[in-house]
Amino acid sequence: MSYNDWVEWKNNEISRALAVRNGNIYGIKTTNGQGVSNETKAVLDKDIHKLLKEYPVLKGRISEISFTELSSNEIASARINKNLDLALKLNINIFKNEDMLHGLIENENDMLSPEGSMYGYLKHEFTHFLEYQYAIDHSETVDQAGNDIGTSKYANEILDDAINNCGLTKSDDIMEAQISKYATYNSSEAIAEANSTIKETVLIKEIKKW
Repeated sequence: MSYNDWVEWKNNEISRALAVRNGNIYGIKTTNGQGVSNETKAVLDKDIHKLLKEYPVLKGRISEISFTELSSNEIASARINKNLDLALKLNINIFKNEDMLHGLIENENDMLSPEGSMYGYLKHEFTHFLEYQYAIDHSETVDQAGNDIGTSKYANEILDDAINNCGLTKSDDIMEAQISKYATYNSSEAIAEANSTIKETVLIKEIKKW
């Protein structure tokens, strides 16, 4: 890294740290974060920074990060509205309680594939964002994009191709054994679970190729 590159990196790091202290994570409008520690926000910022480097197509697409009420053990949720704006919802009751947050990450729900870290949980939601963005980019109208997202069109295609390439059959038993019980819910969840897990199976490896 050259000196000029180092200066640019350092200035970016300082800007991000200031943004976190001012209530914004990775420069994204962040709301309702009262009671969430700056240390927790800094971890979120670091993980989101890493994910946006992995998936640059999502840069500038997430319009809001909101700490809000979610179901009791739901850490995060990817959302899209009728205008195709992407938003990341974070469970305020979990994020303001660091012991609860760490406990959920360390003692993962056995319905889910093992994520191993906050980064893994966020990667699950960012995989949903990737699916939404792909549908948006390959649709001519808002209605078409909404329909393709609602029917998991592209997740179905990825999952079906991966299952065929592995010589498997599509069933709840296969989904649960190869990915997780939650993967039996629909193709979108199966793809998000597979892409974010630290678990390794032939189907997960095939899905991750996409």
